[in-house]
Amino acid sequence: MGFRSKKRPAKSCWDTALDLLARRAHTNAELVRKLRERKFDDAEIDETIDRARSLHLMEDDEAIANRYAKSLRGERRDATPRWAEQKLEQRGIDRHVARAAVKEAFAGWDERESAVAYVRNETDPRRAARKLERRGFSTDTIMWVSRRLSRDDSNWDGD
Repeated sequence: MGFRSKKRPAKSCWDTALDLLARRAHTNAELVRKLRERKFDDAEIDETIDRARSLHLMEDDEAIANRYAKSLRGERRDATPRWAEQKLEQRGIDRHVARAAVKEAFAGWDERESAVAYVRNETDPRRAARKLERRGFSTDTIMWVSRRLSRDDSNWDGD
């Protein structure tokens, strides 16, 4: 006896949005993109988002940006403000909102200390420089780290 595949009725735009929002907070842009990928029309998407906002099921992009920037800073030793801004913008956060959230999350951040922690076990200055550049460290910091690695300076604390 074979198994029959039961087709589920297609979910509505509203039900799809609720499923997405139940998993994690989404920015307006993320939710629009995901609903469009599922072939819902723009009018239905707009109505769904308006309804979700009126029921307070969606946070504003600023709240999402602040929380995400803080989590990026806290969970990644290689996080830089530039990299965090890019991550926020990838989620559809406006550049100015992203910049403000990152500025707050990275207050007191020491770029050199973070760079050293990221490449502490690296011995090749060029490889360390590439890693730091990919992560968004400033040129000054990359040069500072490279000089110390080139002269095999184990004193990371001094200038």
